[in-house]
Amino acid sequence: GFAYDDAVTVVRNKDLRPESPWMDILANDFWGHRVTCYDSHKSFRPITTATLKLNYLAHELDPRGYYVVNIGIHAINSCLVQYLTAAMRGEWGSV
Repeated sequence: GFAYDDAVTVVRNKDLRPESPWMDILANDFWGHRVTCYDSHKSFRPITTATLKLNYLAHELDPRGYYVVNIGIHAINSCLVQYLTAAMRGEWGSV
């Protein structure tokens, strides 16, 4: 199942729902509250929130889909770091 802060960031976050406009992601913080609100954490992460919304549209509240996407993003980032490191060391052709 979901863990830690997932109850707020995924389960109760209205920005992830299909009926919520995509532009709300640019006005709200990571938790789904208006950034201009006094009690907002001001944690503005629109790319992360957009990926969570796409996850919700594809998997709703099935955590397995979120895990698969998360592992995929981490795998891609790991490959990018490997290629970037090789390029910086002048070993681009050997990767």
